[in-house]
Amino acid sequence: FPDENDPLPISNSKEGIYKSAAVVTNTEPCSAIGRRILEKGGSAVDAVIASLLCEGLTGMQNMGIGGGVFMTIYHKETGKAYTLDARESAPLAAEKNMYGGDPDLASTGCLSVAVPGELMGYWEAHKKFGKLPWKDLFEPAINMCLEGVPVNHRLARAFSDSGMARLITRSSTLRTLLAPNGRLPKVGDKLRMPTLAKTLIEVANCPQGAMALYNGVLTETFVQDLKSIGAIITRQDLNKYQARWLEPVVNHLKGGYTLYTMPPPGSGLVLSLMLTILENQLNDDPKPNLFNIIRIVESFKYAYGFRTELGDPEYSDLSKVRTQMTSEEFISDVRRRVGMISRTNNNCTRYGGKYFIPNDNGTINVVVLAPNGDAVCATSTINTLFGSLLASTSTGIILNNEMDDFCAPDIVNSFGLPPSPSNFIAGGKRPLSSSCPSVIVGPNKETRLVIGAAGGTHITTATAQVIINNLWLNRTIKQSVDVPRVHHQLIPMIVKFEYGIPKSVVDGLIKAGHKVRKQSPHSSVTAIEQNNGRVRAIYDYRRGGSTSGI
Repeated sequence: FPDENDPLPISNSKEGIYKSAAVVTNTEPCSAIGRRILEKGGSAVDAVIASLLCEGLTGMQNMGIGGGVFMTIYHKETGKAYTLDARESAPLAAEKNMYGGDPDLASTGCLSVAVPGELMGYWEAHKKFGKLPWKDLFEPAINMCLEGVPVNHRLARAFSDSGMARLITRSSTLRTLLAPNGRLPKVGDKLRMPTLAKTLIEVANCPQGAMALYNGVLTETFVQDLKSIGAIITRQDLNKYQARWLEPVVNHLKGGYTLYTMPPPGSGLVLSLMLTILENQLNDDPKPNLFNIIRIVESFKYAYGFRTELGDPEYSDLSKVRTQMTSEEFISDVRRRVGMISRTNNNCTRYGGKYFIPNDNGTINVVVLAPNGDAVCATSTINTLFGSLLASTSTGIILNNEMDDFCAPDIVNSFGLPPSPSNFIAGGKRPLSSSCPSVIVGPNKETRLVIGAAGGTHITTATAQVIINNLWLNRTIKQSVDVPRVHHQLIPMIVKFEYGIPKSVVDGLIKAGHKVRKQSPHSSVTAIEQNNGRVRAIYDYRRGGSTSGI
Protein backbone atom coordinates (compact mmCIF):
# COMPACT_ATOMS: atom_id res chain seq x y z
CA PHE A 1 0.00 0.00 0.00
CA PRO A 2 1.20 3.56 -0.65
CA ASP A 3 1.77 6.05 2.15
CA GLU A 4 -1.61 7.72 2.58
CA ASN A 5 0.06 11.06 3.25
CA ASP A 6 1.97 11.06 -0.04
CA PRO A 7 0.14 11.67 -3.32
CA LEU A 8 0.52 9.01 -5.97
CA PRO A 9 2.91 9.89 -8.80
CA ILE A 10 1.32 11.36 -11.91
CA SER A 11 0.78 8.70 -14.57
CA ASN A 12 2.55 8.77 -17.94
CA SER A 13 -0.64 9.26 -19.96
CA LYS A 14 -0.56 12.53 -21.88
CA GLU A 15 -3.61 14.75 -21.81
CA GLY A 16 -4.34 16.46 -25.11
CA ILE A 17 -5.73 20.00 -24.86
CA TYR A 18 -7.46 21.34 -27.98
CA LYS A 19 -9.72 24.16 -29.14
CA SER A 20 -12.67 22.45 -30.78
CA ALA A 21 -12.21 18.74 -31.54
CA ALA A 22 -10.44 15.60 -30.39
CA VAL A 23 -10.00 11.90 -31.08
CA VAL A 24 -8.81 9.34 -28.52
CA THR A 25 -7.76 5.81 -29.47
CA ASN A 26 -6.06 2.89 -27.74
CA THR A 27 -3.17 2.68 -30.21
CA GLU A 28 -1.09 4.93 -32.42
CA PRO A 29 -1.37 6.27 -35.10
CA CYS A 30 -5.14 5.84 -35.08
CA SER A 31 -6.07 9.11 -33.34
CA ALA A 32 -4.11 11.10 -35.92
CA ILE A 33 -5.99 9.29 -38.70
CA GLY A 34 -9.28 10.32 -37.09
CA ARG A 35 -8.11 13.92 -36.74
CA ARG A 36 -7.14 14.11 -40.42
CA ILE A 37 -10.62 12.91 -41.35
CA LEU A 38 -12.09 15.78 -39.29
CA GLU A 39 -9.70 18.27 -40.92
CA LYS A 40 -10.93 17.15 -44.35
CA GLY A 41 -14.48 18.05 -43.33
CA GLY A 42 -15.50 14.59 -42.22
CA SER A 43 -18.13 14.00 -39.56
CA ALA A 44 -17.58 12.56 -36.09
CA VAL A 45 -18.86 9.24 -37.45
CA ASP A 46 -16.43 9.39 -40.39
CA ALA A 47 -13.58 9.94 -37.93
CA VAL A 48 -14.61 7.09 -35.66
CA ILE A 49 -14.90 4.65 -38.59
CA ALA A 50 -11.44 5.51 -39.95
CA SER A 51 -9.99 5.28 -36.43
CA LEU A 52 -11.61 1.89 -35.79
CA LEU A 53 -10.34 0.51 -39.09
CA CYS A 54 -6.86 1.49 -37.92
CA GLU A 55 -7.40 0.03 -34.44
CA GLY A 56 -8.45 -3.24 -36.07
CA LEU A 57 -4.87 -3.47 -37.36
CA THR A 58 -2.71 -2.05 -34.58
CA GLY A 59 -5.00 -3.63 -31.98
CA MET A 60 -5.94 -6.72 -33.97
CA GLN A 61 -5.74 -8.90 -30.86
CA ASN A 62 -8.80 -7.08 -29.47
CA MET A 63 -10.96 -5.99 -32.41
CA GLY A 64 -11.41 -5.98 -36.17
CA ILE A 65 -13.94 -6.40 -38.94
CA GLY A 66 -14.48 -10.00 -37.83
CA GLY A 67 -16.10 -8.72 -34.63
CA GLY A 68 -18.86 -6.34 -33.59
CA VAL A 69 -19.35 -2.76 -32.42
CA PHE A 70 -21.69 -0.51 -30.41
CA MET A 71 -21.93 3.25 -31.02
CA THR A 72 -23.54 6.11 -29.13
CA ILE A 73 -23.84 9.19 -31.35
CA TYR A 74 -24.84 12.72 -30.33
CA HIS A 75 -26.06 15.13 -33.02
CA LYS A 76 -25.69 18.62 -31.60
CA GLU A 77 -27.81 20.50 -34.16
CA THR A 78 -30.94 18.53 -33.25
CA GLY A 79 -29.92 17.78 -29.66
CA LYS A 80 -30.72 14.13 -30.30
CA ALA A 81 -28.75 10.98 -29.46
CA TYR A 82 -28.70 7.67 -31.32
CA THR A 83 -27.41 4.23 -30.39
CA LEU A 84 -26.33 1.61 -32.92
CA ASP A 85 -26.12 -2.12 -32.17
CA ALA A 86 -23.81 -3.98 -34.55
CA ARG A 87 -23.06 -6.72 -32.03
CA GLU A 88 -22.24 -10.18 -33.40
CA SER A 89 -25.21 -12.56 -33.60
CA ALA A 90 -25.57 -16.32 -33.20
CA PRO A 91 -25.77 -18.25 -36.48
CA LEU A 92 -29.31 -19.26 -37.43
CA ALA A 93 -28.35 -22.92 -36.90
CA ALA A 94 -27.26 -22.27 -33.30
CA GLU A 95 -29.35 -23.50 -30.37
CA LYS A 96 -29.05 -23.35 -26.60
CA ASN A 97 -27.78 -26.91 -26.04
CA MET A 98 -25.27 -26.89 -28.92
CA TYR A 99 -22.19 -27.27 -26.69
CA GLY A 100 -23.35 -30.35 -24.82
CA GLY A 101 -21.95 -29.10 -21.52
CA ASP A 102 -18.44 -28.41 -22.89
CA PRO A 103 -17.54 -24.72 -22.32
CA ASP A 104 -14.33 -25.03 -24.38
CA LEU A 105 -16.40 -25.38 -27.55
CA ALA A 106 -17.85 -21.92 -26.92
CA SER A 107 -14.52 -20.22 -26.23
CA THR A 108 -12.28 -21.36 -29.11
CA GLY A 109 -12.64 -23.04 -32.46
CA CYS A 110 -15.25 -23.24 -35.17
CA LEU A 111 -18.40 -23.25 -33.00
CA SER A 112 -17.31 -20.16 -31.07
CA VAL A 113 -17.63 -17.88 -34.12
CA ALA A 114 -20.67 -15.59 -34.25
CA VAL A 115 -21.86 -13.66 -37.31
CA PRO A 116 -19.68 -10.49 -37.42
CA GLY A 117 -21.40 -7.11 -37.37
CA GLU A 118 -18.54 -4.61 -37.42
CA LEU A 119 -18.58 -3.60 -41.09
CA MET A 120 -22.36 -3.42 -41.22
CA GLY A 121 -22.24 -1.10 -38.23
CA TYR A 122 -19.81 1.20 -40.02
CA TRP A 123 -22.01 1.20 -43.13
CA GLU A 124 -25.23 1.98 -41.25
CA ALA A 125 -23.58 4.78 -39.28
CA HIS A 126 -22.03 6.25 -42.43
CA LYS A 127 -25.32 6.16 -44.36
CA LYS A 128 -26.96 8.24 -41.62
CA PHE A 129 -24.15 10.55 -40.52
CA GLY A 130 -21.26 10.29 -43.00
CA LYS A 131 -19.99 13.31 -44.95
CA LEU A 132 -16.87 12.11 -46.76
CA PRO A 133 -17.00 9.40 -49.42
CA TRP A 134 -17.08 5.90 -47.89
CA LYS A 135 -13.87 4.85 -49.66
CA ASP A 136 -11.89 7.74 -48.16
CA LEU A 137 -12.35 6.26 -44.69
CA PHE A 138 -10.61 3.03 -45.74
CA GLU A 139 -7.56 4.53 -47.43
CA PRO A 140 -5.35 4.85 -44.29
CA ALA A 141 -6.04 1.26 -43.20
CA ILE A 142 -5.49 -0.10 -46.71
CA ASN A 143 -2.15 1.69 -46.95
CA MET A 144 -1.15 0.36 -43.54
CA CYS A 145 -1.96 -3.21 -44.59
CA LEU A 146 0.17 -2.85 -47.73
CA GLU A 147 3.09 -1.01 -46.14
CA GLY A 148 3.04 -3.04 -42.93
CA VAL A 149 1.17 -2.71 -39.63
CA PRO A 150 3.57 -1.27 -37.01
CA VAL A 151 3.74 -3.77 -34.14
CA ASN A 152 3.36 -1.86 -30.86
CA HIS A 153 4.21 -3.09 -27.36
CA ARG A 154 0.73 -4.44 -26.56
CA LEU A 155 0.42 -6.37 -29.80
CA ALA A 156 3.96 -7.70 -29.44
CA ARG A 157 3.20 -8.77 -25.87
CA ALA A 158 0.18 -10.71 -27.12
CA PHE A 159 2.37 -12.39 -29.74
CA SER A 160 5.20 -13.13 -27.31
CA ASP A 161 3.11 -14.69 -24.53
CA SER A 162 4.24 -18.31 -24.65
CA GLY A 163 0.75 -19.76 -24.33
CA MET A 164 -0.76 -17.44 -26.93
CA ALA A 165 2.17 -17.93 -29.31
CA ARG A 166 1.61 -21.69 -29.19
CA LEU A 167 -2.10 -21.28 -29.86
CA ILE A 168 -1.46 -18.99 -32.83
CA THR A 169 1.17 -21.24 -34.39
CA ARG A 170 -1.07 -24.29 -33.92
CA SER A 171 -3.85 -22.51 -35.83
CA SER A 172 -3.04 -22.94 -39.51
CA THR A 173 -5.37 -20.09 -40.48
CA LEU A 174 -3.99 -17.56 -37.96
CA ARG A 175 -0.42 -18.65 -38.63
CA THR A 176 -0.90 -17.91 -42.33
CA LEU A 177 -1.89 -14.31 -41.56
CA LEU A 178 0.29 -13.48 -38.56
CA ALA A 179 3.46 -15.52 -39.09
CA PRO A 180 3.86 -15.74 -42.88
CA ASN A 181 7.64 -16.07 -42.53
CA GLY A 182 7.46 -18.70 -39.82
CA ARG A 183 7.81 -16.38 -36.83
CA LEU A 184 5.53 -13.97 -35.01
CA PRO A 185 6.43 -10.26 -35.23
CA LYS A 186 8.25 -8.36 -32.48
CA VAL A 187 8.06 -4.74 -31.32
CA GLY A 188 8.98 -2.40 -34.15
CA ASP A 189 8.38 -4.95 -36.88
CA LYS A 190 5.91 -4.24 -39.67
CA LEU A 191 3.39 -6.95 -40.48
CA ARG A 192 2.18 -6.79 -44.06
CA MET A 193 -1.42 -7.93 -44.56
CA PRO A 194 -2.01 -7.91 -48.34
CA THR A 195 -5.01 -10.26 -48.24
CA LEU A 196 -6.86 -8.04 -45.78
CA ALA A 197 -5.91 -5.02 -47.92
CA LYS A 198 -7.69 -6.61 -50.90
CA THR A 199 -10.78 -7.18 -48.75
CA LEU A 200 -10.81 -3.58 -47.54
CA ILE A 201 -10.38 -2.34 -51.13
CA GLU A 202 -13.41 -4.37 -52.23
CA VAL A 203 -15.51 -2.99 -49.37
CA ALA A 204 -14.27 0.56 -49.93
CA ASN A 205 -15.15 0.50 -53.64
CA CYS A 206 -18.52 -1.24 -53.28
CA PRO A 207 -21.47 1.12 -54.00
CA GLN A 208 -23.37 -0.68 -51.23
CA GLY A 209 -20.45 -0.51 -48.80
CA ALA A 210 -20.47 -3.38 -46.30
CA MET A 211 -22.74 -5.44 -48.56
CA ALA A 212 -19.55 -6.50 -50.34
CA LEU A 213 -19.06 -8.90 -47.42
CA TYR A 214 -22.67 -9.60 -46.47
CA ASN A 215 -24.24 -10.07 -49.91
CA GLY A 216 -21.70 -9.29 -52.58
CA VAL A 217 -18.37 -10.05 -54.15
CA LEU A 218 -16.72 -11.33 -50.95
CA THR A 219 -19.60 -13.34 -49.54
CA GLU A 220 -19.11 -16.71 -51.21
CA THR A 221 -15.36 -16.80 -50.55
CA PHE A 222 -15.90 -15.83 -46.91
CA VAL A 223 -18.62 -18.46 -46.42
CA GLN A 224 -16.45 -21.16 -47.98
CA ASP A 225 -13.64 -20.29 -45.57
CA LEU A 226 -16.06 -20.54 -42.65
CA LYS A 227 -17.32 -23.88 -43.90
CA SER A 228 -13.79 -25.23 -44.31
CA ILE A 229 -12.95 -24.58 -40.64
CA GLY A 230 -16.23 -26.13 -39.45
CA ALA A 231 -18.16 -22.97 -38.55
CA ILE A 232 -21.96 -23.10 -38.91
CA ILE A 233 -22.32 -19.58 -40.36
CA THR A 234 -24.00 -19.64 -43.78
CA ARG A 235 -24.63 -17.21 -46.61
CA GLN A 236 -28.14 -16.75 -45.21
CA ASP A 237 -26.67 -15.60 -41.88
CA LEU A 238 -24.68 -12.90 -43.64
CA ASN A 239 -27.56 -11.88 -45.93
CA LYS A 240 -29.93 -11.48 -42.98
CA TYR A 241 -27.58 -9.65 -40.62
CA GLN A 242 -28.62 -6.06 -39.82
CA ALA A 243 -27.17 -3.36 -37.61
CA ARG A 244 -29.97 -2.03 -35.40
CA TRP A 245 -30.76 1.56 -34.44
CA LEU A 246 -32.03 1.52 -30.85
CA GLU A 247 -33.46 4.13 -28.51
CA PRO A 248 -30.68 5.18 -26.13
CA VAL A 249 -30.86 4.87 -22.37
CA VAL A 250 -31.43 8.44 -21.14
CA ASN A 251 -30.76 9.56 -17.57
CA HIS A 252 -31.11 13.12 -16.31
CA LEU A 253 -28.36 13.54 -13.74
CA LYS A 254 -27.93 16.27 -11.15
CA GLY A 255 -26.31 19.46 -12.37
CA GLY A 256 -28.46 19.52 -15.50
CA TYR A 257 -26.46 16.79 -17.22
CA THR A 258 -28.06 14.19 -19.47
CA LEU A 259 -26.51 10.76 -19.97
CA TYR A 260 -27.04 8.96 -23.28
CA THR A 261 -25.81 5.39 -23.31
CA MET A 262 -26.26 1.92 -24.81
CA PRO A 263 -29.42 -0.13 -24.17
CA PRO A 264 -29.44 -3.96 -24.10
CA PRO A 265 -27.69 -6.00 -25.32
CA GLY A 266 -25.22 -3.37 -24.05
CA SER A 267 -24.93 -2.41 -20.37
CA GLY A 268 -25.94 1.25 -20.38
CA LEU A 269 -28.87 0.42 -18.08
CA VAL A 270 -26.38 -0.95 -15.56
CA LEU A 271 -24.22 2.19 -15.76
CA SER A 272 -27.28 4.42 -15.48
CA LEU A 273 -28.53 2.61 -12.37
CA MET A 274 -25.14 2.94 -10.65
CA LEU A 275 -25.14 6.71 -11.18
CA THR A 276 -28.79 7.09 -10.17
CA ILE A 277 -28.24 5.23 -6.90
CA LEU A 278 -25.20 7.35 -6.04
CA GLU A 279 -26.69 10.79 -6.68
CA ASN A 280 -26.35 12.86 -3.48
CA GLN A 281 -24.89 9.84 -1.63
CA LEU A 282 -21.19 10.80 -1.74
CA ASN A 283 -19.04 13.33 0.08
CA ASP A 284 -17.05 15.83 -1.99
CA ASP A 285 -13.59 14.57 -1.00
CA PRO A 286 -11.87 13.72 -4.32
CA LYS A 287 -9.42 11.31 -2.65
CA PRO A 288 -10.43 7.63 -2.36
CA ASN A 289 -12.15 7.39 1.02
CA LEU A 290 -14.13 4.70 2.82
CA PHE A 291 -17.37 6.71 3.00
CA ASN A 292 -17.57 6.97 -0.78
CA ILE A 293 -16.05 3.65 -1.79
CA ILE A 294 -18.28 1.53 0.44
CA ARG A 295 -21.31 3.21 -1.19
CA ILE A 296 -19.91 2.93 -4.70
CA VAL A 297 -19.35 -0.80 -4.17
CA GLU A 298 -22.93 -1.28 -2.94
CA SER A 299 -24.28 0.49 -6.02
CA PHE A 300 -22.23 -1.85 -8.21
CA LYS A 301 -23.70 -4.88 -6.46
CA TYR A 302 -27.30 -3.74 -6.96
CA ALA A 303 -26.70 -2.81 -10.60
CA TYR A 304 -24.97 -6.10 -11.41
CA GLY A 305 -27.83 -7.95 -9.75
CA PHE A 306 -30.14 -6.61 -12.44
CA ARG A 307 -27.59 -7.31 -15.16
CA THR A 308 -28.17 -11.04 -14.63
CA GLU A 309 -31.66 -10.60 -16.13
CA LEU A 310 -30.67 -8.63 -19.24
CA GLY A 311 -30.15 -9.90 -22.78
CA ASP A 312 -31.16 -9.25 -26.39
CA PRO A 313 -34.50 -7.35 -26.31
CA GLU A 314 -35.47 -8.91 -29.65
CA TYR A 315 -35.59 -12.31 -27.94
CA SER A 316 -36.44 -11.58 -24.29
CA ASP A 317 -39.11 -9.35 -22.75
CA LEU A 318 -37.05 -6.94 -20.66
CA SER A 319 -39.90 -4.53 -19.88
CA LYS A 320 -40.36 -5.71 -16.29
CA VAL A 321 -36.70 -5.48 -15.33
CA ARG A 322 -36.31 -2.11 -17.10
CA THR A 323 -39.33 -0.75 -15.24
CA GLN A 324 -37.93 -1.86 -11.89
CA MET A 325 -34.48 -0.45 -12.64
CA THR A 326 -36.01 2.99 -13.21
CA SER A 327 -38.76 2.85 -10.56
CA GLU A 328 -38.63 5.87 -8.22
CA GLU A 329 -39.85 3.72 -5.34
CA PHE A 330 -37.13 1.14 -5.91
CA ILE A 331 -34.41 3.78 -6.35
CA SER A 332 -35.45 5.55 -3.14
CA ASP A 333 -35.35 2.28 -1.22
CA VAL A 334 -31.90 1.37 -2.54
CA ARG A 335 -30.55 4.86 -1.85
CA ARG A 336 -31.81 4.57 1.73
CA ARG A 337 -30.05 1.23 2.16
CA VAL A 338 -26.84 2.47 0.56
CA GLY A 339 -26.86 5.66 2.62
CA MET A 340 -27.19 3.70 5.87
CA ILE A 341 -24.71 0.97 4.97
CA SER A 342 -22.35 -0.15 7.71
CA ARG A 343 -22.09 -3.84 6.86
CA THR A 344 -22.51 -5.51 3.48
CA ASN A 345 -24.46 -8.66 2.66
CA ASN A 346 -22.68 -11.51 0.87
CA ASN A 347 -25.81 -13.23 -0.42
CA CYS A 348 -26.12 -12.27 -4.09
CA THR A 349 -29.91 -12.77 -4.08
CA ARG A 350 -30.10 -9.89 -1.57
CA TYR A 351 -29.08 -7.64 -4.48
CA GLY A 352 -31.37 -9.22 -7.06
CA GLY A 353 -28.81 -11.66 -8.44
CA LYS A 354 -30.86 -14.59 -9.71
CA TYR A 355 -28.71 -15.94 -12.52
CA PHE A 356 -25.14 -16.37 -13.68
CA ILE A 357 -23.76 -14.37 -16.63
CA PRO A 358 -20.31 -15.27 -18.05
CA ASN A 359 -17.55 -12.67 -18.19
CA ASP A 360 -16.98 -10.91 -21.49
CA ASN A 361 -13.51 -9.80 -22.54
CA GLY A 362 -11.30 -7.68 -24.70
CA THR A 363 -12.59 -4.56 -26.50
CA ILE A 364 -11.24 -1.26 -27.74
CA ASN A 365 -12.99 2.06 -27.14
CA VAL A 366 -12.69 5.13 -29.40
CA VAL A 367 -14.13 8.58 -28.66
CA VAL A 368 -14.53 11.53 -31.04
CA LEU A 369 -15.70 15.12 -30.61
CA ALA A 370 -16.06 17.00 -33.93
CA PRO A 371 -15.64 20.78 -34.40
CA ASN A 372 -19.42 21.16 -34.90
CA GLY A 373 -20.09 19.63 -31.47
CA ASP A 374 -21.20 16.18 -32.64
CA ALA A 375 -19.80 13.30 -30.60
CA VAL A 376 -19.37 9.54 -30.96
CA CYS A 377 -18.29 6.84 -28.56
CA ALA A 378 -17.69 3.39 -30.08
CA THR A 379 -16.81 0.12 -28.34
CA SER A 380 -15.61 -2.75 -30.53
CA THR A 381 -14.45 -6.31 -29.84
CA ILE A 382 -13.69 -9.80 -31.12
CA ASN A 383 -13.98 -10.94 -27.46
CA THR A 384 -10.86 -12.71 -26.09
CA LEU A 385 -7.36 -12.25 -27.52
CA PHE A 386 -7.45 -13.07 -31.24
CA GLY A 387 -11.07 -14.19 -30.86
CA SER A 388 -11.71 -17.77 -31.89
CA LEU A 389 -8.03 -18.26 -32.85
CA LEU A 390 -9.29 -18.79 -36.39
CA ALA A 391 -9.22 -16.64 -39.51
CA SER A 392 -10.62 -16.48 -43.01
CA THR A 393 -7.44 -16.87 -45.06
CA SER A 394 -9.13 -15.75 -48.30
CA THR A 395 -10.18 -12.40 -46.79
CA GLY A 396 -7.58 -11.87 -44.04
CA ILE A 397 -10.30 -11.48 -41.39
CA ILE A 398 -9.60 -12.68 -37.82
CA LEU A 399 -12.79 -14.28 -36.49
CA ASN A 400 -14.47 -13.50 -33.17
CA ASN A 401 -15.42 -15.98 -30.42
CA GLU A 402 -18.47 -14.02 -29.28
CA MET A 403 -20.57 -17.17 -28.79
CA ASP A 404 -18.69 -17.50 -25.49
CA ASP A 405 -20.68 -14.53 -24.14
CA PHE A 406 -23.94 -16.48 -24.21
CA CYS A 407 -25.18 -18.67 -21.37
CA ALA A 408 -25.88 -22.36 -21.89
CA PRO A 409 -28.30 -24.37 -19.72
CA ASP A 410 -26.02 -27.40 -19.67
CA ILE A 411 -22.80 -25.58 -18.69
CA VAL A 412 -22.36 -25.49 -14.91
CA ASN A 413 -20.73 -22.55 -13.10
CA SER A 414 -19.01 -22.61 -9.73
CA PHE A 415 -21.23 -20.03 -8.03
CA GLY A 416 -24.32 -22.12 -7.41
CA LEU A 417 -26.53 -20.01 -9.67
CA PRO A 418 -28.43 -21.15 -12.75
CA PRO A 419 -27.42 -19.59 -16.10
CA SER A 420 -29.53 -16.65 -17.26
CA PRO A 421 -32.37 -17.66 -19.62
CA SER A 422 -32.35 -14.11 -21.06
CA ASN A 423 -28.87 -14.84 -22.41
CA PHE A 424 -29.42 -18.38 -23.72
CA ILE A 425 -28.30 -19.05 -27.30
CA ALA A 426 -30.86 -18.77 -30.11
CA GLY A 427 -30.37 -18.38 -33.85
CA GLY A 428 -29.91 -14.70 -34.74
CA LYS A 429 -29.70 -13.59 -31.10
CA ARG A 430 -27.00 -11.25 -29.76
CA PRO A 431 -25.20 -11.97 -26.47
CA LEU A 432 -25.20 -9.58 -23.53
CA SER A 433 -22.24 -7.20 -23.40
CA SER A 434 -20.67 -5.01 -20.70
CA SER A 435 -20.11 -2.22 -23.24
CA CYS A 436 -21.66 1.14 -22.38
CA PRO A 437 -20.39 3.80 -24.84
CA SER A 438 -21.73 7.08 -23.50
CA VAL A 439 -22.15 10.78 -24.23
CA ILE A 440 -23.04 13.25 -21.46
CA VAL A 441 -24.54 16.58 -22.47
CA GLY A 442 -24.77 19.73 -20.35
CA PRO A 443 -27.76 22.03 -19.78
CA ASN A 444 -26.82 24.05 -22.88
CA LYS A 445 -26.92 20.88 -25.07
CA GLU A 446 -23.14 21.07 -25.51
CA THR A 447 -21.27 17.80 -25.21
CA ARG A 448 -19.71 17.71 -21.74
CA LEU A 449 -18.16 14.22 -21.72
CA VAL A 450 -17.63 11.45 -24.29
CA ILE A 451 -16.61 8.28 -22.49
CA GLY A 452 -16.32 4.52 -22.73
CA ALA A 453 -13.98 1.75 -21.72
CA ALA A 454 -12.37 -1.56 -22.60
CA GLY A 455 -11.94 -4.43 -20.19
CA GLY A 456 -14.86 -6.85 -20.22
CA THR A 457 -17.00 -6.84 -17.07
CA HIS A 458 -14.87 -4.01 -15.62
CA ILE A 459 -16.07 -1.64 -18.37
CA THR A 460 -19.19 -0.47 -16.56
CA THR A 461 -17.63 0.12 -13.15
CA ALA A 462 -14.62 1.93 -14.64
CA THR A 463 -16.86 4.22 -16.70
CA ALA A 464 -19.04 5.01 -13.67
CA GLN A 465 -16.06 5.92 -11.48
CA VAL A 466 -14.55 8.27 -14.06
CA ILE A 467 -17.92 10.01 -14.53
CA ILE A 468 -18.27 10.41 -10.75
CA ASN A 469 -14.73 11.80 -10.42
CA ASN A 470 -15.19 14.27 -13.26
CA LEU A 471 -18.76 15.52 -12.86
CA TRP A 472 -19.34 15.23 -9.12
CA LEU A 473 -15.89 15.39 -7.49
CA ASN A 474 -14.56 18.11 -9.83
CA ARG A 475 -11.42 16.31 -10.93
CA THR A 476 -9.88 17.02 -14.33
CA ILE A 477 -10.44 14.29 -16.89
CA LYS A 478 -6.84 13.06 -16.52
CA GLN A 479 -7.15 12.94 -12.74
CA SER A 480 -10.51 11.20 -13.08
CA VAL A 481 -9.03 8.44 -15.23
CA ASP A 482 -5.85 8.09 -13.16
CA VAL A 483 -7.58 7.64 -9.78
CA PRO A 484 -7.24 4.06 -8.43
CA ARG A 485 -10.43 2.06 -8.96
CA VAL A 486 -12.45 -0.61 -7.25
CA HIS A 487 -14.61 -3.25 -8.89
CA HIS A 488 -17.46 -5.49 -7.77
CA GLN A 489 -19.67 -7.47 -10.17
CA LEU A 490 -21.68 -9.34 -7.50
CA ILE A 491 -20.55 -12.73 -8.80
CA PRO A 492 -17.93 -13.53 -7.52
CA MET A 493 -18.68 -11.86 -4.18
CA ILE A 494 -15.43 -9.93 -3.90
CA VAL A 495 -14.15 -6.34 -4.07
CA LYS A 496 -11.16 -5.94 -6.36
CA PHE A 497 -8.98 -2.88 -5.76
CA GLU A 498 -6.01 -1.32 -7.51
CA TYR A 499 -2.75 -0.13 -6.00
CA GLY A 500 -3.37 3.34 -4.59
CA ILE A 501 -6.54 2.53 -2.67
CA PRO A 502 -5.47 3.40 0.92
CA LYS A 503 -4.95 0.60 3.43
CA SER A 504 -7.45 2.26 5.77
CA VAL A 505 -10.12 1.94 3.05
CA VAL A 506 -9.30 -1.72 2.41
CA ASP A 507 -9.35 -2.43 6.16
CA GLY A 508 -12.71 -0.65 6.37
CA LEU A 509 -14.13 -2.78 3.56
CA ILE A 510 -12.99 -5.94 5.34
CA LYS A 511 -14.53 -4.72 8.60
CA ALA A 512 -17.79 -4.13 6.72
CA GLY A 513 -17.82 -7.80 5.70
CA HIS A 514 -16.28 -7.63 2.22
CA LYS A 515 -13.84 -10.11 0.79
CA VAL A 516 -11.12 -8.13 -0.99
CA ARG A 517 -8.43 -8.81 -3.56
CA LYS A 518 -5.75 -6.56 -4.99
CA GLN A 519 -5.67 -6.58 -8.78
CA SER A 520 -3.36 -5.22 -11.44
CA PRO A 521 -4.77 -2.38 -13.58
CA HIS A 522 -7.45 -3.94 -15.76
CA SER A 523 -9.97 -1.65 -17.44
CA SER A 524 -8.98 1.12 -19.85
CA VAL A 525 -11.03 4.30 -20.26
CA THR A 526 -10.87 6.74 -23.16
CA ALA A 527 -12.60 10.09 -22.69
CA ILE A 528 -13.02 13.63 -24.00
CA GLU A 529 -14.09 16.47 -21.72
CA GLN A 530 -15.43 19.79 -23.00
CA ASN A 531 -15.47 22.42 -20.28
CA ASN A 532 -14.64 26.11 -19.83
CA GLY A 533 -13.95 26.63 -23.53
CA ARG A 534 -11.39 23.83 -23.76
CA VAL A 535 -11.44 20.29 -25.11
CA ARG A 536 -9.37 17.86 -23.05
CA ALA A 537 -8.72 14.32 -24.27
CA ILE A 538 -7.20 11.42 -22.36
CA TYR A 539 -6.36 7.75 -22.76
CA ASP A 540 -5.77 5.41 -19.83
CA TYR A 541 -2.24 4.77 -18.58
CA ARG A 542 -3.44 1.24 -17.76
CA ARG A 543 -3.32 0.33 -21.45
CA GLY A 544 -1.84 3.30 -23.27
CA GLY A 545 -3.15 5.10 -26.31
CA SER A 546 -3.01 8.39 -28.15
CA THR A 547 -4.90 11.65 -28.54
CA SER A 548 -5.08 14.06 -31.43
CA GLY A 549 -7.19 17.12 -32.02
CA ILE A 550 -7.91 20.49 -33.55
